[in-house]
Amino acid sequence: KDDVLAELMEVSKALGESIRINTERKVHVDNLIKSMTQEAAEVEEEGEDEKGNPEAEGN
Repeated sequence: KDDVLAELMEVSKALGESIRINTERKVHVDNLIKSMTQEAAEVEEEGEDEKGNPEAEGN
């Protein structure tokens, strides 16, 4: 019984560490996605500014 309990505690500790590491990694990836999305939107806005508004020219 003690061996099983010790093994379960070890597994729990390993899982907790894995969750912590993967949570940090997820936050990093989410921040990278947010940054890249904002950058893409800024580039798109700059492109629209340079081309003008094609819908307005058609009217």
